[in-house]
Amino acid sequence: MRQRATHAPPASAGHLVESVSVDRFVPVARRPAPWRVIPDASAHLIVHLYEPAARIVGRAAYRCRLVGPRSVYADVDQRGRSRTLVLTLRPGALAALAGMPADELADHALDPRDLWPAEYDELLEEALAPALDPALDPAAQIRALAALLRRRARAEAPPAPAALLAALGVARRCAGRCTVDAVAAHVGVSGRHLRALFLRHVGLPPKRVLRIARVREVIARMSGANGDWARRAADHGYFDQAHLIHDFEALLGESPERFRERCAREG
Repeated sequence: MRQRATHAPPASAGHLVESVSVDRFVPVARRPAPWRVIPDASAHLIVHLYEPAARIVGRAAYRCRLVGPRSVYADVDQRGRSRTLVLTLRPGALAALAGMPADELADHALDPRDLWPAEYDELLEEALAPALDPALDPAAQIRALAALLRRRARAEAPPAPAALLAALGVARRCAGRCTVDAVAAHVGVSGRHLRALFLRHVGLPPKRVLRIARVREVIARMSGANGDWARRAADHGYFDQAHLIHDFEALLGESPERFRERCAREG
């Protein structure tokens, strides 16, 4: 069973880290099912810590990944985890940390040591060392990881363009119920320029970001009761129920009702 807690990002890394969450895994009698990760336009630095028993069968004490934006769902193996730290990155931070446009990391999860110069291997080990003590407050590792990100982010990397930040703000406020042309007009750029900004700094085209935002808004408003999907489709700006179901199947691999049942099972 997974228990999630949120933490404030270290102020010293506020320009890189938007939010922080820590998942603690409580052992259960049955074998844990794969966790379905929903699409996400944000990038993350994720550290998984493993129980000693899991290490015996060849798994390392931890795994660190720089995760690009996800255009579709992914099923992940949670077995053996004791704690997972997730640092959600601000727009533009992924390109600065990876040294490449964000769209090259879309739907990929890479070991930072494959992207960063060798000098960062020791720094990464030092940053992760506090987390290998399961009794330690994870805030210490969060601070260490934030310090590593500050050191890695290239000083010459410019902040995300104002037009991009404004467009992302519009997308959040409308919860995906607006068109790319409307967003571009609102921030005063062409649709082509907006697409280029999103690909370089976010990693996904704006149309996909809007689709993800709308599906995530539907998920956020799901309740335990059976859903009236025709009404929900209308509430969230879909043409009809079929349109809503199509987006769920395309982005989440199953119908909204099946996904709702999955959420109820997983808590």
